[in-house]
Amino acid sequence: MRTNAAKKLEAPAPASPARINFGTLKTKKTNGKTAYPVLPDELGTAGKLAKEIRKLRGELQSIEAAEETNCADLRQLVEQFYWHHYSGRASVESSVEVAIPSEGKEPASRVLVSLGSRFKKTDMEAFRSGAVRLMGEEKFGRLFKDGFTVKIDGEQIPVDRQQEFVDGLNDLCVRLNCDNAVDAQATIVHATDFKDARHTVLTEEENSELNKLYPTIVSIKTEGVA
Repeated sequence: MRTNAAKKLEAPAPASPARINFGTLKTKKTNGKTAYPVLPDELGTAGKLAKEIRKLRGELQSIEAAEETNCADLRQLVEQFYWHHYSGRASVESSVEVAIPSEGKEPASRVLVSLGSRFKKTDMEAFRSGAVRLMGEEKFGRLFKDGFTVKIDGEQIPVDRQQEFVDGLNDLCVRLNCDNAVDAQATIVHATDFKDARHTVLTEEENSELNKLYPTIVSIKTEGVA
């Protein structure tokens, strides 16, 4: 015969209260401005600093916008010269010098515009079709090759199976139904000598058009240029 104590132990735990699901009903949001504490400023020092900061930031935004426009215009001029100057050459420098003439008491100087081996991200399928139309399969095969990356979201894999997943990735994806944990992406990789080879493989016009599909990252150095 079971005792009352045993019955008590076997009694189910009370269910936790269910959260209310409001469905499509709109929940009321608090309106009005948040009341922040105000910094005591009897001498007006903080207010003057805040005003100056706001003014400087406004000026900075205007300066940055003007700089961005000027940099874009300079990049365009340099790129046009670059494709023409190095067309057909096997040895290529990565930078172009832009001379700044002297003006008044300011001596002549220069800046360097660099067209390195880094390129902006682009849609690979659109790039492939556009590049092949531009240069043909043979030139494309000389300058580019197929590649791929695989991203694994470890949080989608049970902790006690993670090592097993790493040890046998291909079989494990099917066996543990972890397809969502793997993100496979096709890529295209340029040849190791692409920066130089493009000038002998492609014409000036082809390089200019390719740069629209596969933009070179351009940097402009203004400090420390002798």
